Amino acid sequence: MTTPPQPSHRAAFLRAFLVSVLGTGMSRVLGAVRDVVIASFLGAGAASDAFFVAFTVPNVFRRFVADEGLTGALVPALGRAEAQDGKQAGRRLANSVLAALLIANLVLCVAGMLGARWLVLAFAASWTTDPAKFELAVTMTRWMIPFVTMVSLVSFFEGLLNHRGHFFVPK
Repeated sequence: MTTPPQPSHRAAFLRAFLVSVLGTGMSRVLGAVRDVVIASFLGAGAASDAFFVAFTVPNVFRRFVADEGLTGALVPALGRAEAQDGKQAGRRLANSVLAALLIANLVLCVAGMLGARWLVLAFAASWTTDPAKFELAVTMTRWMIPFVTMVSLVSFFEGLLNHRGHFFVPK
């Protein structure tokens, strides 16, 4: 049985570059579509202001438990664990990280929902002069806080896929 020819380093780089550009471009286009849809539903005013503050709050916390921080720490740690102690050690590490991530996100979500009033106050203190807008932002923040957990899980599984060499659509 023969193995298929491996692409050159230049071809592999070009492919990875194009995949990254395509993914980033799609993300930007979909983000613009999201903004247009939000604007068409909420218009310009108190509702859209409240939504954007409620969307900003979990995005700030996302930096602590997701995104590049999680992926950037997980990938090398898995690589070291597998290199030193085998694939089973990597699997145990991934399971431990997932359990810790879920617990941290549960605590963060509960704290965020209970503390939504203080969070909105920290991000939009001047809104206390408009109680309806302030309360809408508090309610929306409570609904948006679980977004942190969803993004954390995506980042975790993205890290696992990246460790296995999948950077776009897994094969």
